[in-house]
Amino acid sequence: MTLDQTPAGIGIEHRFSPLSAAFGEGAGWAAGFLQGAYQQWFDAAGADGLRVQPAAPLDGLGSMRLRLASA
Repeated sequence: MTLDQTPAGIGIEHRFSPLSAAFGEGAGWAAGFLQGAYQQWFDAAGADGLRVQPAAPLDGLGSMRLRLASA
């Protein structure tokens, strides 16, 4: 996982999710799971005024880009 600051917010790149490896192409729900997990982690850290949004879809290797920005 890497974080980078962009004009639109904080970019989050989650690489090689084990969900894709375990469930394959049938893991369409994995993108929503990752988005929700990151949202909960940021909320718990006190960033509950910000929202995690998808910036790019989950790819075949289980990598996904998300963005943390104001709600």
